[in-house]
Amino acid sequence: MLITLHSNGYEVAVNTMGAELKSFKDPSRKEYVWNSDPAFWMRSSPLLFPTIGNLRNGERRESGSAETERQIQSRRGSVKIQNSR
Repeated sequence: MLITLHSNGYEVAVNTMGAELKSFKDPSRKEYVWNSDPAFWMRSSPLLFPTIGNLRNGERRESGSAETERQIQSRRGSVKIQNSR
């Protein structure tokens, strides 16, 4: 199911299956999210967390402890898409 929210001229549409952002439009109606064309890729919001891009000195620090890039990559996997309602 798609839920659409409006505020101050902005509009977002979120799919309850996986809480996937399907649309974000500014007051001029410009769309900022990929249109999910199945000929290329039928999704619109990849989950790229916890880390995106390069890490300073090859490690990530949180609350004083360090985690190397290899440790982070070893626990990456796919996210189960489920209904968020």
